[in-house]
Amino acid sequence: MTVTTQSVVEPVSLTAKAVDPILEIQNLHTYFFLEKGIVQAVKGVNLTLERQATLGVVGESGCGKSVTAMSTMRLVKWPPGKIVEGKILLHRKDGRPPVDIVKLDPRGPEMRAIRGGEIGMIFQEPMTSLNPLKSIGNQIAEAVK
Repeated sequence: MTVTTQSVVEPVSLTAKAVDPILEIQNLHTYFFLEKGIVQAVKGVNLTLERQATLGVVGESGCGKSVTAMSTMRLVKWPPGKIVEGKILLHRKDGRPPVDIVKLDPRGPEMRAIRGGEIGMIFQEPMTSLNPLKSIGNQIAEAVK
C-alpha cells in the first residue's frame, strides 16, 4: 500500500522583478520516496534573492525550510530525497549566463565549486540557540554553570 503525504504548508512566492538577482528558486518541489509513501517536503517554493541582500526563512518545524536550503545546495540525498520539479538559478557576477543548479550533478566538480565558493548554508543547531521564553541573562548564567 502506498500513501502519499502532502505538505500542509501553502507555497510561498517571494518573486518580484529583481534588479540584480543572485539566486532564483522557481516552483521547487522536493519529495522523499519512502516505503510507506511519498512525502512532499517542498511543494512549489518561489523566491528571488538580490545581490548584496539577506534573506531569512522562518516557519514552523517541519514546514520545509531546511529541505529548501538543502535542495539549493544539492545536499538532499537520493534515495530517498529528490528534486522532482523546478529550477534553482544561480546568477554569477562575471556575466556568464545563469546556471540551473537542479541540472548539475550534486557530486560533480561544478556543483562542488559552487558549493565551496558561491553559495553556503549556516546549519541550524537547536542546542546552541537562545530560548525566547527565558531571559538572555538567565540563559548565559545557565551556560556558565
